[in-house]
Amino acid sequence: MRLIHLARASAERAIGKGGLKGTKANIATAPTTNIMLARAVYAMPVVADFWTTFQWLRELRRGHDERLVAVYFRVPDTEHVYFGRYNEPHVVRTAAAAADWVLKNPAGAQVVVPRSIAAKDVVAIRRVKQLVGWTEVPELSKKFACVCSACLPHGDRHLMRRVRGAFATGLAAARRASSDVEVLAALGTLELPLERGRDRLEHTKLVGFLRSPTPQVRRAAARLLGYFRFNSVKGALRGLLDDPHLDVRQEAIESLVRAGGAVHASKLLATSDSEAISYLVEMLEYESNDLVALDTLERFADHPDADVQATVRRVALVLQPDFKESGTARRRLDRLATHT
Repeated sequence: MRLIHLARASAERAIGKGGLKGTKANIATAPTTNIMLARAVYAMPVVADFWTTFQWLRELRRGHDERLVAVYFRVPDTEHVYFGRYNEPHVVRTAAAAADWVLKNPAGAQVVVPRSIAAKDVVAIRRVKQLVGWTEVPELSKKFACVCSACLPHGDRHLMRRVRGAFATGLAAARRASSDVEVLAALGTLELPLERGRDRLEHTKLVGFLRSPTPQVRRAAARLLGYFRFNSVKGALRGLLDDPHLDVRQEAIESLVRAGGAVHASKLLATSDSEAISYLVEMLEYESNDLVALDTLERFADHPDADVQATVRRVALVLQPDFKESGTARRRLDRLATHT
C-alpha cells in the first residue's frame, strides 16, 4: 500500500537520508477515549482521485509560505493503522481497509501510521502543485469565520482581516439585539477577536455600551476594554469606578490591571476610595511578578484608611511562602506583613 506524507521542502534532504521520524500524536479512538502515540506519521493513501490524496496541502500551508513536497512511502497492506475524519474518533484497521474507507469518506480523512518510516520504505519525494485541497473545513457549506489560533494560526496573512470581520459582526449583533440577553451573547463573541487583535481594533466602538442601563452589559463592556492599551481606555474605565454596582466597579479595576499592569493601575487609583484600592491590593495575590506586587503593596502600606492597611498586611502574608526574591526584597515584604 502506497501512502503520501506532506512535508516541508526544506526537510526533503533529511527525509531522503533518514526517513520520516514522525511526531507525538494524541488519537481519539472513542468519544471519551484517547491514545497517545510516541511516534506517528500522518498520511493519505494514494488513490485515483488526485484531490482526495492531496486534499490537505492548502490547509497545511496556511500557517507558513514554505512549499510542501509529497513523500511517497510503502507499508504492508495488512499493517494496522488508525484512520478517520480529523477531530473525530479513529478506528484501527489494516492499511488496505483504510484506503477503502477514505475512498468512501474522502472529506477531511486522514491515516495515522503509528511508527516512524525508515528511509528504505520511502519510494519517492516529489514536488506537487500547491493550490490543491481545502482550507478551514473540507465542505464549502460549512465554511466559518472562526479566529482561534487553531483555525487561524499566528502569521496567517488573513489574520487581521478575519479578526476585524469577527469584531464587526459581533458589534453589529450587539447593536441590533432586542434584549439584554442578546446583547450579552453578542459581546461575548468579541472576546476572541479582541484577544487576537488587541489594540489594532477600535476601542471607541465599545464605549457606548458603558452607558447601558443594565449593569451586566456595562460589566461586559468593561471587561472587553481590558484588551486595549492602557492609555486608550484608562479614562473610560476610571469613570466606571463611580458606578452604582459593585460588580461593574470591580470589573473596571480588573481591566485596568489587565490593560496596563498593577503599577499603572495603582497610580491611577491612588486617589480613589478605599474600596477600590483594597480590591486592587487583593488582586496582587495573583500577580506573577513578585517585585511588581511588592512595589504596589508598598505604595499603599501607609494609606490613611485602616481597611486598606489591613488588606496590605494580609496580602503580604499570603505572598510570603511563595515569594521568590531574596535579600532586601524579602525583608521589605516581611516588614509589610507586620506593618502597623
